[in-house]
Amino acid sequence: MLRNEHISDMNKKTEDEEEGSHSHEPVEDRLSQNEMLELNILDMQLRQMEQQAVMIEQQILEQQSLLLNLEELKKAKKGQSMIFPFSREIFVEGKLESSDVLVNIGSKTIVRKSIDEAKKIIEKQKEKLVRINEEMHSQIENIFMRIAELEKRLH
Repeated sequence: MLRNEHISDMNKKTEDEEEGSHSHEPVEDRLSQNEMLELNILDMQLRQMEQQAVMIEQQILEQQSLLLNLEELKKAKKGQSMIFPFSREIFVEGKLESSDVLVNIGSKTIVRKSIDEAKKIIEKQKEKLVRINEEMHSQIENIFMRIAELEKRLH
């Protein structure tokens, strides 16, 4: 009976070792594994944020281009023949009938605005994008610093 209890205890120890194999690892190894995991997560976050930052920067450039186009439109005279963009590759020829523009203000709602009013709306949108871009770059910088800190600890 004593022998069976000893075998049972040995089996129990083996099962415990298999279930919690990392519990016998040195604390430094577990920290390294956690730091490696954090490094991988930060790397993924960094890639996603960099992609988002590029998209935001493209939107800022589009807003700036739109402001320039509105300024050019402001110089045009009623009845003047113009080519209007329908898409990036397709244009429509027409005559300028009004100095007002139609602006999508969200939720598929379009309102008539003067060019100056439209420019104010675009400027506000652009300013918001610039702030978001600055915040995003600040977060990216913080992630870079954390990655550098982790890499230093791991090497």
